[in-house]
Amino acid sequence: MLDRWHLSEKGYRRLLIACIATYSLVFFTATLWKHLSFNSYAWDLGTFDQILYSSVFAGRPFYYTLDLFMNPTGHYFAIHFTPILALLFPLYRVLPGVPLLLAVKSVAVASAAYPLYLITKRLTASPGTAFFLGVSYLLSPAIQGANWFDFQPQCFLPLLVFASFYFLLRGAIIPYIAAVSLTLAVEEHAVVIVSTMVVIYAIEAVRARKKEPPGRSHALVIASTVLLSLATLGAGMYFKSAYPPNAPFNDVYESADAYSILGTGGNAFTAPLYAITHPVDMIRALSFDWVLKTFYIVFLFAPLFFTPFLSGAPALGAVLLLPFLLSNYKAYYMIGAHYPFYVMPLMFVSAAHFLRGRGNLAKMIAVSTAAFALALSPLSPLSTNLSASPSLLWYPNNSMTPTTIGEINSLIASIPSSASVLTQNHLFPHVSTRLEAYVIPVVHFDAQELPTVEAYLRQLISRSDYILADATDGAQLTPTLLRLIEEAGTHGEIDSRGSLTLYRRTP
Repeated sequence: MLDRWHLSEKGYRRLLIACIATYSLVFFTATLWKHLSFNSYAWDLGTFDQILYSSVFAGRPFYYTLDLFMNPTGHYFAIHFTPILALLFPLYRVLPGVPLLLAVKSVAVASAAYPLYLITKRLTASPGTAFFLGVSYLLSPAIQGANWFDFQPQCFLPLLVFASFYFLLRGAIIPYIAAVSLTLAVEEHAVVIVSTMVVIYAIEAVRARKKEPPGRSHALVIASTVLLSLATLGAGMYFKSAYPPNAPFNDVYESADAYSILGTGGNAFTAPLYAITHPVDMIRALSFDWVLKTFYIVFLFAPLFFTPFLSGAPALGAVLLLPFLLSNYKAYYMIGAHYPFYVMPLMFVSAAHFLRGRGNLAKMIAVSTAAFALALSPLSPLSTNLSASPSLLWYPNNSMTPTTIGEINSLIASIPSSASVLTQNHLFPHVSTRLEAYVIPVVHFDAQELPTVEAYLRQLISRSDYILADATDGAQLTPTLLRLIEEAGTHGEIDSRGSLTLYRRTP
Protein backbone atom coordinates (compact mmCIF):
# COMPACT_ATOMS: atom_id res chain seq x y z
CA MET A 1 0.00 0.00 0.00
CA LEU A 2 2.77 2.41 0.94
CA ASP A 3 4.62 1.64 -2.28
CA ARG A 4 1.63 2.90 -4.29
CA TRP A 5 1.31 6.15 -2.32
CA HIS A 6 3.00 8.92 -4.27
CA LEU A 7 2.40 12.66 -4.02
CA SER A 8 3.99 15.65 -5.65
CA GLU A 9 6.74 17.46 -3.78
CA LYS A 10 4.23 20.17 -2.88
CA GLY A 11 1.79 17.53 -1.67
CA TYR A 12 4.36 15.89 0.62
CA ARG A 13 5.40 19.30 1.95
CA ARG A 14 1.83 20.35 2.69
CA LEU A 15 1.08 17.04 4.33
CA LEU A 16 4.16 17.34 6.56
CA ILE A 17 3.16 20.88 7.56
CA ALA A 18 -0.28 19.52 8.49
CA CYS A 19 1.42 16.83 10.61
CA ILE A 20 3.58 19.50 12.30
CA ALA A 21 0.52 21.62 13.10
CA THR A 22 -1.35 18.59 14.45
CA TYR A 23 1.58 17.53 16.61
CA SER A 24 1.96 21.07 17.98
CA LEU A 25 -1.70 21.30 18.94
CA VAL A 26 -1.87 17.81 20.43
CA PHE A 27 1.27 18.16 22.55
CA PHE A 28 0.43 21.68 23.68
CA THR A 29 -2.98 20.46 24.82
CA ALA A 30 -1.54 17.33 26.46
CA THR A 31 1.29 19.09 28.30
CA LEU A 32 -1.06 21.85 29.44
CA TRP A 33 -3.41 19.19 30.83
CA LYS A 34 -0.41 17.58 32.54
CA HIS A 35 0.48 20.93 34.11
CA LEU A 36 -3.07 21.64 35.23
CA SER A 37 -3.11 18.18 36.81
CA PHE A 38 -0.10 19.15 38.97
CA ASN A 39 2.31 16.90 37.13
CA SER A 40 4.69 19.70 36.19
CA TYR A 41 7.48 20.77 38.48
CA ALA A 42 9.58 23.62 39.79
CA TRP A 43 12.58 21.98 38.13
CA ASP A 44 12.27 22.87 35.26
CA LEU A 45 8.97 24.44 34.22
CA GLY A 46 8.72 26.71 37.24
CA THR A 47 12.37 27.70 36.85
CA PHE A 48 11.94 29.12 33.37
CA ASP A 49 8.54 30.66 34.03
CA GLN A 50 10.02 32.60 36.94
CA ILE A 51 13.12 33.55 34.92
CA LEU A 52 10.94 35.04 32.20
CA TYR A 53 8.68 36.80 34.70
CA SER A 54 11.66 38.27 36.58
CA SER A 55 13.31 39.36 33.34
CA VAL A 56 10.26 40.92 31.72
CA PHE A 57 8.25 42.35 34.61
CA ALA A 58 10.63 42.72 37.58
CA GLY A 59 13.78 44.14 35.98
CA ARG A 60 15.90 41.17 37.12
CA PRO A 61 17.21 39.48 33.95
CA PHE A 62 17.59 35.72 34.26
CA TYR A 63 16.83 35.77 37.98
CA TYR A 64 15.19 32.83 39.73
CA THR A 65 14.91 31.66 43.34
CA LEU A 66 14.84 27.86 43.22
CA ASP A 67 18.54 27.28 43.83
CA LEU A 68 19.39 30.14 46.18
CA PHE A 69 20.85 27.68 48.68
CA MET A 70 23.67 26.87 46.23
CA ASN A 71 23.40 29.81 43.78
CA PRO A 72 23.00 32.78 46.14
CA THR A 73 22.97 35.42 43.36
CA GLY A 74 19.97 33.76 41.70
CA HIS A 75 21.38 34.43 38.21
CA TYR A 76 20.63 31.45 35.98
CA PHE A 77 23.84 31.91 33.98
CA ALA A 78 25.68 30.68 37.07
CA ILE A 79 24.08 27.30 36.27
CA HIS A 80 23.82 27.31 32.48
CA PHE A 81 24.57 29.88 29.79
CA THR A 82 21.21 30.15 27.98
CA PRO A 83 20.86 33.58 26.35
CA ILE A 84 18.37 32.18 23.83
CA LEU A 85 15.68 32.69 26.48
CA ALA A 86 15.88 36.41 25.72
CA LEU A 87 14.09 35.72 22.43
CA LEU A 88 11.00 34.82 24.46
CA PHE A 89 10.91 38.11 26.40
CA PRO A 90 8.66 39.97 23.90
CA LEU A 91 6.25 37.04 23.68
CA TYR A 92 6.15 36.68 27.45
CA ARG A 93 5.28 40.34 27.88
CA VAL A 94 2.17 39.76 25.78
CA LEU A 95 1.27 36.27 27.04
CA PRO A 96 2.89 35.71 30.44
CA GLY A 97 2.64 32.35 32.14
CA VAL A 98 3.25 28.65 31.78
CA PRO A 99 0.93 28.06 28.76
CA LEU A 100 3.21 30.17 26.57
CA LEU A 101 6.23 28.03 27.47
CA LEU A 102 4.36 24.81 26.73
CA ALA A 103 3.13 26.18 23.40
CA VAL A 104 6.62 27.37 22.42
CA LYS A 105 8.11 24.00 23.28
CA SER A 106 5.58 21.98 21.30
CA VAL A 107 5.81 24.25 18.25
CA ALA A 108 9.63 24.35 18.34
CA VAL A 109 9.94 20.57 18.64
CA ALA A 110 7.39 19.93 15.90
CA SER A 111 8.77 22.55 13.52
CA ALA A 112 12.12 20.77 13.45
CA ALA A 113 10.54 18.16 11.18
CA TYR A 114 10.55 20.69 8.32
CA PRO A 115 14.33 21.36 8.10
CA LEU A 116 14.83 17.60 8.55
CA TYR A 117 12.56 17.16 5.53
CA LEU A 118 14.70 19.66 3.57
CA ILE A 119 17.92 17.88 4.60
CA THR A 120 16.60 14.48 3.59
CA LYS A 121 15.16 15.73 0.30
CA ARG A 122 18.49 17.32 -0.59
CA LEU A 123 20.43 14.15 0.28
CA THR A 124 18.05 11.64 -1.32
CA ALA A 125 16.37 13.74 -4.04
CA SER A 126 13.14 12.08 -2.86
CA PRO A 127 10.39 14.17 -1.22
CA GLY A 128 8.63 10.94 -0.26
CA THR A 129 11.67 9.67 1.65
CA ALA A 130 12.01 13.11 3.27
CA PHE A 131 8.36 13.11 4.29
CA PHE A 132 8.48 9.69 5.92
CA LEU A 133 11.63 10.51 7.88
CA GLY A 134 10.04 13.77 9.02
CA VAL A 135 6.99 11.85 10.21
CA SER A 136 9.28 9.34 11.95
CA TYR A 137 10.86 12.24 13.84
CA LEU A 138 7.42 13.45 14.98
CA LEU A 139 6.46 9.93 16.06
CA SER A 140 9.77 9.16 17.77
CA PRO A 141 9.17 8.12 21.40
CA ALA A 142 12.44 9.83 22.35
CA ILE A 143 11.28 13.15 20.91
CA GLN A 144 7.75 12.85 22.29
CA GLY A 145 9.08 11.86 25.71
CA ALA A 146 11.41 14.86 25.74
CA ASN A 147 8.52 17.11 24.74
CA TRP A 148 6.47 15.71 27.64
CA PHE A 149 9.03 16.73 30.26
CA ASP A 150 8.07 20.32 31.17
CA PHE A 151 10.03 23.14 29.45
CA GLN A 152 13.76 23.44 28.82
CA PRO A 153 15.61 25.63 26.29
CA GLN A 154 17.01 22.39 24.85
CA CYS A 155 13.67 22.06 23.05
CA PHE A 156 15.13 24.41 20.42
CA LEU A 157 18.05 22.08 19.64
CA PRO A 158 16.39 19.84 17.01
CA LEU A 159 15.10 22.84 15.04
CA LEU A 160 18.38 24.75 15.20
CA VAL A 161 20.68 21.76 14.60
CA PHE A 162 18.65 20.69 11.57
CA ALA A 163 18.61 24.28 10.27
CA SER A 164 22.38 24.59 10.77
CA PHE A 165 23.04 21.33 8.93
CA TYR A 166 20.71 22.26 6.09
CA PHE A 167 22.50 25.56 5.57
CA LEU A 168 25.80 23.67 5.59
CA LEU A 169 24.54 21.40 2.83
CA ARG A 170 23.46 24.41 0.80
CA GLY A 171 26.72 26.24 1.39
CA ALA A 172 24.75 29.19 2.81
CA ILE A 173 27.43 30.52 5.15
CA ILE A 174 25.65 33.56 6.61
CA PRO A 175 22.43 31.68 7.46
CA TYR A 176 24.59 28.88 8.87
CA ILE A 177 26.44 31.28 11.16
CA ALA A 178 23.12 32.71 12.36
CA ALA A 179 21.65 29.25 13.00
CA VAL A 180 24.72 27.89 14.73
CA SER A 181 24.95 31.03 16.89
CA LEU A 182 21.40 30.38 18.08
CA THR A 183 22.25 26.72 18.65
CA LEU A 184 25.15 27.67 20.90
CA ALA A 185 22.91 30.18 22.70
CA VAL A 186 20.68 27.31 23.87
CA GLU A 187 23.19 26.07 26.41
CA GLU A 188 26.97 25.69 26.71
CA HIS A 189 26.84 21.91 26.13
CA ALA A 190 25.61 22.61 22.60
CA VAL A 191 29.28 23.22 21.77
CA VAL A 192 29.75 19.43 21.65
CA ILE A 193 26.83 19.00 19.24
CA VAL A 194 28.05 21.78 16.96
CA SER A 195 31.63 20.48 17.00
CA THR A 196 30.47 16.97 16.10
CA MET A 197 28.27 18.34 13.32
CA VAL A 198 31.15 20.26 11.76
CA VAL A 199 33.46 17.23 11.95
CA ILE A 200 30.82 15.21 10.09
CA TYR A 201 30.45 18.00 7.54
CA ALA A 202 34.19 18.26 7.00
CA ILE A 203 34.60 14.51 6.47
CA GLU A 204 31.68 14.40 4.05
CA ALA A 205 32.95 17.47 2.19
CA VAL A 206 36.39 15.93 1.72
CA ARG A 207 34.84 12.66 0.57
CA ALA A 208 32.57 14.47 -1.89
CA ARG A 209 35.56 16.26 -3.36
CA LYS A 210 37.42 12.97 -3.76
CA LYS A 211 40.07 13.98 -1.24
CA GLU A 212 40.71 17.38 -2.74
CA PRO A 213 41.68 20.07 -0.18
CA PRO A 214 38.69 21.86 1.36
CA GLY A 215 37.87 25.16 -0.28
CA ARG A 216 37.58 28.62 1.23
CA SER A 217 33.95 28.09 2.27
CA HIS A 218 34.91 25.02 4.28
CA ALA A 219 37.64 26.92 6.06
CA LEU A 220 35.18 29.73 6.82
CA VAL A 221 32.67 27.27 8.25
CA ILE A 222 35.26 25.64 10.49
CA ALA A 223 36.83 28.92 11.60
CA SER A 224 33.51 30.59 12.39
CA THR A 225 32.30 27.51 14.28
CA VAL A 226 35.48 27.34 16.35
CA LEU A 227 35.33 31.04 17.21
CA LEU A 228 31.66 30.92 18.14
CA SER A 229 32.18 27.79 20.22
CA LEU A 230 35.11 29.33 22.08
CA ALA A 231 33.05 32.47 22.70
CA THR A 232 30.23 30.35 24.15
CA LEU A 233 32.57 28.42 26.41
CA GLY A 234 34.27 31.64 27.47
CA ALA A 235 30.96 33.30 28.31
CA GLY A 236 29.85 30.26 30.30
CA MET A 237 33.11 30.23 32.26
CA TYR A 238 32.88 33.96 32.90
CA PHE A 239 29.42 33.77 34.42
CA LYS A 240 30.29 30.76 36.54
CA SER A 241 33.29 32.63 37.94
CA ALA A 242 31.31 35.87 38.38
CA TYR A 243 28.54 34.09 40.29
CA PRO A 244 30.31 31.45 42.40
CA PRO A 245 28.28 28.78 44.21
CA ASN A 246 27.71 28.56 47.93
CA ALA A 247 30.71 26.48 49.07
CA PRO A 248 28.86 23.97 51.31
CA PHE A 249 26.86 22.84 48.29
CA ASN A 250 29.58 22.55 45.66
CA ASP A 251 28.77 18.88 45.17
CA VAL A 252 25.11 19.69 44.41
CA TYR A 253 26.15 22.56 42.13
CA GLU A 254 28.48 20.27 40.19
CA SER A 255 25.95 17.38 40.13
CA ALA A 256 28.76 15.27 41.51
CA ASP A 257 26.54 12.26 42.11
CA ALA A 258 25.75 11.93 38.40
CA TYR A 259 29.14 10.27 37.74
CA SER A 260 29.87 8.69 41.10
CA ILE A 261 30.19 5.20 39.58
CA LEU A 262 32.69 6.47 37.02
CA GLY A 263 34.59 8.12 39.84
CA THR A 264 34.71 11.68 38.58
CA GLY A 265 32.70 14.87 39.15
CA GLY A 266 29.43 15.76 37.48
CA ASN A 267 30.94 17.44 34.43
CA ALA A 268 29.49 15.96 31.23
CA PHE A 269 32.27 17.68 29.24
CA THR A 270 35.10 15.89 30.98
CA ALA A 271 33.48 12.54 31.86
CA PRO A 272 34.23 10.93 28.44
CA LEU A 273 37.85 12.13 28.56
CA TYR A 274 38.23 10.69 32.05
CA ALA A 275 36.65 7.42 30.92
CA ILE A 276 39.04 7.04 27.98
CA THR A 277 42.03 7.36 30.29
CA HIS A 278 40.51 5.08 32.95
CA PRO A 279 39.19 2.04 31.04
CA VAL A 280 38.36 -0.01 34.14
CA ASP A 281 36.26 2.83 35.53
CA MET A 282 34.65 3.25 32.12
CA ILE A 283 33.59 -0.41 31.97
CA ARG A 284 32.20 -0.19 35.49
CA ALA A 285 30.22 2.95 34.65
CA LEU A 286 28.87 1.59 31.35
CA SER A 287 27.81 -1.67 32.98
CA PHE A 288 25.97 0.12 35.79
CA ASP A 289 22.22 -0.10 35.14
CA TRP A 290 23.10 -1.95 31.92
CA VAL A 291 19.55 -3.26 31.49
CA LEU A 292 18.05 0.23 31.56
CA LYS A 293 20.80 1.54 29.28
CA THR A 294 20.20 -1.28 26.82
CA PHE A 295 16.48 -0.57 26.75
CA TYR A 296 17.28 3.11 26.24
CA ILE A 297 19.41 2.42 23.17
CA VAL A 298 16.73 0.11 21.80
CA PHE A 299 13.98 2.67 22.41
CA LEU A 300 16.04 5.40 20.71
CA PHE A 301 17.20 3.55 17.62
CA ALA A 302 15.17 0.38 17.01
CA PRO A 303 12.33 2.46 15.50
CA LEU A 304 14.92 3.65 12.96
CA PHE A 305 16.22 0.10 12.40
CA PHE A 306 19.55 1.35 13.84
CA THR A 307 20.26 3.07 10.52
CA PRO A 308 21.98 6.06 12.18
CA PHE A 309 24.89 3.73 13.01
CA LEU A 310 25.25 2.56 9.38
CA SER A 311 25.86 5.82 7.52
CA GLY A 312 29.62 6.20 7.77
CA ALA A 313 30.91 9.56 9.00
CA PRO A 314 27.47 10.89 10.08
CA ALA A 315 27.30 8.01 12.56
CA LEU A 316 29.87 9.94 14.60
CA GLY A 317 26.87 11.66 16.16
CA ALA A 318 26.55 8.58 18.34
CA VAL A 319 29.43 9.87 20.49
CA LEU A 320 26.92 12.26 22.04
CA LEU A 321 25.42 9.25 23.82
CA LEU A 322 28.61 8.56 25.76
CA PRO A 323 28.24 11.12 28.58
CA PHE A 324 24.77 9.76 29.32
CA LEU A 325 25.73 6.08 29.24
CA LEU A 326 28.68 6.74 31.56
CA SER A 327 26.39 8.25 34.16
CA ASN A 328 24.47 6.67 37.03
CA TYR A 329 21.73 9.35 36.94
CA LYS A 330 18.70 7.49 35.56
CA ALA A 331 17.12 10.45 33.77
CA TYR A 332 20.17 10.51 31.48
CA TYR A 333 19.28 7.11 30.03
CA MET A 334 15.51 6.84 30.19
CA ILE A 335 12.87 7.99 27.72
CA GLY A 336 10.84 10.81 29.24
CA ALA A 337 13.54 13.34 30.15
CA HIS A 338 14.79 16.06 27.79
CA TYR A 339 18.27 14.64 27.17
CA PRO A 340 17.46 12.99 23.79
CA PHE A 341 17.33 16.54 22.42
CA TYR A 342 21.14 16.47 22.60
CA VAL A 343 21.52 13.17 20.76
CA MET A 344 18.68 12.61 18.32
CA PRO A 345 19.06 15.56 15.90
CA LEU A 346 22.42 14.38 14.54
CA MET A 347 21.22 10.78 14.60
CA PHE A 348 18.26 11.70 12.39
CA VAL A 349 20.70 13.49 10.09
CA SER A 350 22.72 10.29 10.03
CA ALA A 351 19.59 8.29 9.15
CA ALA A 352 18.90 10.73 6.31
CA HIS A 353 22.37 10.00 4.89
CA PHE A 354 21.74 6.27 5.07
CA LEU A 355 18.42 6.56 3.23
CA ARG A 356 20.02 7.71 -0.01
CA GLY A 357 18.78 5.22 -2.58
CA ARG A 358 16.66 3.41 0.02
CA GLY A 359 13.32 5.21 -0.18
CA ASN A 360 11.21 2.17 0.66
CA LEU A 361 13.09 1.77 3.92
CA ALA A 362 11.93 5.25 4.97
CA LYS A 363 8.32 4.09 4.75
CA MET A 364 9.11 1.04 6.85
CA ILE A 365 10.85 3.26 9.42
CA ALA A 366 7.73 5.41 9.67
CA VAL A 367 5.60 2.33 10.33
CA SER A 368 8.12 0.97 12.84
CA THR A 369 8.28 4.30 14.69
CA ALA A 370 4.48 4.44 14.85
CA ALA A 371 4.44 0.95 16.38
CA PHE A 372 7.00 1.93 19.04
CA ALA A 373 5.05 5.12 19.74
CA LEU A 374 1.95 3.04 20.51
CA ALA A 375 3.84 1.46 23.39
CA LEU A 376 6.22 4.23 24.49
CA SER A 377 4.59 7.57 23.73
CA PRO A 378 3.51 9.54 26.81
CA LEU A 379 0.15 9.90 25.07
CA SER A 380 -0.31 6.12 24.92
CA PRO A 381 -2.06 4.40 27.84
CA LEU A 382 0.32 1.48 27.31
CA SER A 383 3.27 3.58 28.46
CA THR A 384 1.75 3.79 31.95
CA ASN A 385 2.74 0.19 32.61
CA LEU A 386 6.33 0.86 31.56
CA SER A 387 6.49 3.90 33.85
CA ALA A 388 5.55 1.80 36.88
CA SER A 389 7.39 -1.27 38.12
CA PRO A 390 9.67 -2.16 36.39
CA SER A 391 10.23 1.49 35.55
CA LEU A 392 11.59 1.77 32.01
CA LEU A 393 10.28 5.26 31.21
CA TRP A 394 10.85 8.59 32.98
CA TYR A 395 7.21 9.69 33.00
CA PRO A 396 5.51 11.12 36.10
CA ASN A 397 2.54 9.16 37.40
CA ASN A 398 -0.64 11.21 37.54
CA SER A 399 -2.08 10.46 40.98
CA MET A 400 -4.19 13.59 41.37
CA THR A 401 -7.95 13.14 41.48
CA PRO A 402 -10.26 15.90 40.18
CA THR A 403 -11.28 16.58 43.78
CA THR A 404 -7.68 17.06 44.89
CA ILE A 405 -6.94 19.27 41.87
CA GLY A 406 -9.93 21.44 42.73
CA GLU A 407 -8.84 21.74 46.35
CA ILE A 408 -5.29 22.78 45.41
CA ASN A 409 -6.56 25.34 42.92
CA SER A 410 -8.85 26.78 45.59
CA LEU A 411 -5.95 27.21 48.00
CA ILE A 412 -3.71 28.79 45.35
CA ALA A 413 -6.49 31.17 44.28
CA SER A 414 -6.63 32.54 47.82
CA ILE A 415 -2.98 33.69 47.68
CA PRO A 416 -2.75 37.34 46.52
CA SER A 417 -0.78 37.74 43.30
CA SER A 418 1.52 40.27 44.96
CA ALA A 419 2.32 38.07 47.98
CA SER A 420 5.53 36.15 48.50
CA VAL A 421 5.00 32.41 48.79
CA LEU A 422 6.94 29.30 49.74
CA THR A 423 5.83 25.92 48.44
CA GLN A 424 6.98 22.60 46.98
CA ASN A 425 8.19 21.11 43.71
CA HIS A 426 4.82 20.05 42.23
CA LEU A 427 3.04 23.25 43.34
CA PHE A 428 5.64 25.88 42.42
CA PRO A 429 4.82 26.19 38.66
CA HIS A 430 1.36 27.41 39.70
CA VAL A 431 2.77 30.37 41.67
CA SER A 432 5.94 31.04 39.68
CA THR A 433 4.76 34.25 37.97
CA ARG A 434 6.11 36.37 40.82
CA LEU A 435 9.55 37.48 41.89
CA GLU A 436 9.23 36.24 45.47
CA ALA A 437 8.16 32.66 44.98
CA TYR A 438 10.27 30.06 46.74
CA VAL A 439 10.46 26.28 46.87
CA ILE A 440 12.06 23.75 49.18
CA PRO A 441 14.95 21.86 47.52
CA VAL A 442 14.33 18.31 46.31
CA VAL A 443 17.93 17.05 46.12
CA HIS A 444 18.98 14.65 48.86
CA PHE A 445 21.23 16.16 51.52
CA ASP A 446 23.56 14.26 53.82
CA ALA A 447 23.64 14.73 57.58
CA GLN A 448 26.49 17.24 57.42
CA GLU A 449 24.55 19.51 55.06
CA LEU A 450 21.22 19.43 56.90
CA PRO A 451 22.02 22.14 59.51
CA THR A 452 22.89 24.59 56.70
CA VAL A 453 19.75 23.54 54.79
CA GLU A 454 17.61 24.14 57.88
CA ALA A 455 19.05 27.65 58.19
CA TYR A 456 18.17 28.20 54.52
CA LEU A 457 14.58 27.01 55.09
CA ARG A 458 14.24 29.40 58.02
CA GLN A 459 15.28 32.24 55.69
CA LEU A 460 12.66 31.20 53.14
CA ILE A 461 9.98 31.04 55.84
CA SER A 462 10.89 34.54 57.04
CA ARG A 463 10.70 35.89 53.47
CA SER A 464 7.28 34.38 52.71
CA ASP A 465 3.85 35.90 53.32
CA TYR A 466 2.20 32.56 52.53
CA ILE A 467 3.33 28.94 52.75
CA LEU A 468 1.52 26.16 50.89
CA ALA A 469 2.65 22.70 52.02
CA ASP A 470 1.64 19.19 51.03
CA ALA A 471 2.49 16.85 53.90
CA THR A 472 2.47 13.77 51.64
CA ASP A 473 4.71 14.91 48.78
CA GLY A 474 7.48 12.53 49.93
CA ALA A 475 10.33 15.05 49.76
CA GLN A 476 13.18 14.70 52.27
CA LEU A 477 12.71 18.24 53.61
CA THR A 478 8.92 18.34 53.94
CA PRO A 479 8.83 17.12 57.59
CA THR A 480 11.61 19.58 58.36
CA LEU A 481 9.64 22.42 56.77
CA LEU A 482 6.51 21.63 58.79
CA ARG A 483 8.54 21.48 61.99
CA LEU A 484 10.27 24.78 61.27
CA ILE A 485 6.96 26.51 60.53
CA GLU A 486 5.69 25.43 63.91
CA GLU A 487 8.92 26.45 65.67
CA ALA A 488 9.02 29.88 64.00
CA GLY A 489 5.50 30.77 65.16
CA THR A 490 5.32 33.47 62.48
CA HIS A 491 2.68 31.82 60.28
CA GLY A 492 -0.75 30.58 61.16
CA GLU A 493 -2.89 28.01 59.38
CA ILE A 494 -5.73 29.65 57.45
CA ASP A 495 -7.02 26.75 55.36
CA SER A 496 -6.51 23.00 54.99
CA ARG A 497 -7.67 20.58 52.31
CA GLY A 498 -6.71 16.95 52.73
CA SER A 499 -2.92 16.76 53.04
CA LEU A 500 -2.44 20.40 51.99
CA THR A 501 -2.25 23.31 54.38
CA LEU A 502 -2.06 27.03 53.60
CA TYR A 503 -0.29 29.24 56.14
CA ARG A 504 -0.25 33.03 56.31
CA ARG A 505 2.11 35.32 58.15
CA THR A 506 0.52 36.43 61.40
CA PRO A 507 0.27 40.18 62.06
